[in-house]
Amino acid sequence: MPPQQADLLRRLVGQMKEDATYFLGAVTLGEGEFEAAIDFLDRMTLAESPEGRWADAARINAAAAYAAVGQADVARRLLEADESPQRYGSRLTAARLVAAEAAEESSP
Repeated sequence: MPPQQADLLRRLVGQMKEDATYFLGAVTLGEGEFEAAIDFLDRMTLAESPEGRWADAARINAAAAYAAVGQADVARRLLEADESPQRYGSRLTAARLVAAEAAEESSP
């Protein structure tokens, strides 16, 4: 295969992998399989492509999965690191997580 075509094919396959990984994470999150969602969204999407086209959505969805398994501190850090247009909503959600943690700690 000529180098130009090989490069194009390599980029296309890379994009397809990124798409598939993100959407598998979104589907597993929707199905309530939070550990699998964390694996797809955090390790396989964010760690592999921290500035990729799915990074913002993966960050928010990974935070939801972490919150669902009781790791609110990790979820809060992900939400506070959000710099996307959704960042204002992410900050509100992070503040809600902090408030919920404080309420849990203060209840007998």
